[in-house]
Amino acid sequence: MMLWNFKILRKKRHFGGIHFLLGLLALGLVACHHGRRIQKPENTPTPLAAAVITPSAPQPKPIPTEAAKSASEAVEKGINFLSHSAWEFEYVYLYTYLQRQYNWPNLPAQARTAYVRDSLQRKGDQMALVTLHEMDLFGRLLDPQYRINATLLASAEELDSVTVPALYCDVFQLDTAQYFPILRGEVRAGGYRATHALLCCIWMKENGCLDVGTAGRLDIQIILPNMKMLLASPDYWSDLNIEAAALLRAAKQPYPDNWIEGIVQAQRPDGGWSTFPNGDKSETHPTILALWFLAGLE
Repeated sequence: MMLWNFKILRKKRHFGGIHFLLGLLALGLVACHHGRRIQKPENTPTPLAAAVITPSAPQPKPIPTEAAKSASEAVEKGINFLSHSAWEFEYVYLYTYLQRQYNWPNLPAQARTAYVRDSLQRKGDQMALVTLHEMDLFGRLLDPQYRINATLLASAEELDSVTVPALYCDVFQLDTAQYFPILRGEVRAGGYRATHALLCCIWMKENGCLDVGTAGRLDIQIILPNMKMLLASPDYWSDLNIEAAALLRAAKQPYPDNWIEGIVQAQRPDGGWSTFPNGDKSETHPTILALWFLAGLE
């Protein structure tokens, strides 16, 4: 689904200002943005092959009480921003996926999903059909028991054709001889395509499809250096860099303490985050990504 010419489920702008991310990890996760200057971790991180697979994976370093308080307050403000935001496919679906883990409150927009689907079906133009297709493909983010059929799986295009197989890898067995080279290619492409490749690894792990043997064939340790390159020399926290940070944390990788401060400071007065720090408005996509990174730090 991610991520955004930036989004977790992103391709192009749809109904209600929808952008398609994972168009999620590229998650198309295809544009190249810059983010806030950071410090490199003092210790060499554990390879992702181990971090994603083993329950003893290194956890992020504890953060000071004040930093935890700031993160908690930032999450509360960010959720308040989303509670006043119009329905958009990407953030509503990703919020619902994360809500199960962090026990976040319901958003008004979530209750509108059925109404939006009905409206899109009645509208029936090309953009409406594209959005409906995305809603069908990523329905599992709303309901873990949701399943798609083989025909719908085969209809996934562009970034969806990379991320959707990982989301349903426990339902449709992956042809690793074909799929893993594709993931490695996404990593080499960089930007949102690299972040979406990491998202695929996270989903494969969650669905029980990434054990030590399969990780060895994928050679997923090549992903982390590419991800960290996104954050090696940034000038500010952009949508892309927030996405990379959120997914590295989701993969249980260590990160510098100043990432927390940087992302909190990038929050706008209305509680949201901008695609670029010098942007003149908050947007839902970078906001849900920032919440993903900051959630659970308190």
